[in-house]
Amino acid sequence: FALFPSLVLQTFRLFSCEELSEGQPDSYRLISDMSQRCYMDAHLKFVLLLGVPMLIWYVIGFPAASLVWLRQANENMPWNLNAESDAKKYFTRQLKALPFYLMYRGYLPQFYCYEVVVLVRKVLIVCFGVFISDVSFQSAAAVLLIVISLLLLAK
Repeated sequence: FALFPSLVLQTFRLFSCEELSEGQPDSYRLISDMSQRCYMDAHLKFVLLLGVPMLIWYVIGFPAASLVWLRQANENMPWNLNAESDAKKYFTRQLKALPFYLMYRGYLPQFYCYEVVVLVRKVLIVCFGVFISDVSFQSAAAVLLIVISLLLLAK
C-alpha cells in the first residue's frame, strides 16, 4: 500500500504531456522528458507497452481486485465467525481472512470495503498532482475529494 501511490505516479507521468507552442502539430512534449514528443516514436512504444498495462494492472486492477477479494473474503472475516463446534473449521476460516487483515482491520464491519475507497482516493490525489497544473485548483480538487470521502465514511 505504500508502493501503490508511487506506481500510480509513474504510470500517470507516462501520459502527462504539455503543449509548447499552440498550432504546431508536434508541439506536445512529455513533461518528465521534454526531448520526447508525445505519442510519437519511443514515447508511443512506452505508452503502449508499459503505460497501458500499468494503467490496467495498477491504477484500475489493484483497487478492483481488492474489492473483489474483500467481498469474497467477507464470510471469513472475524465479525462473521462464530465459535463453531469444529475448532479446525473455525481456525481455517480465520486463516483465509488473514491475508486481508491490513485491508479491513481499521474499519467497522459495515465498512470492510472502505480500503478500496482509500485506494481510489490515492489514485485521484496523484491524478490531480500530475494533470492539474494550477496549484489553487489542485488544492480545491483535493479538498473536495477529502470531503466527499469523509461523507462516504459518515453514512
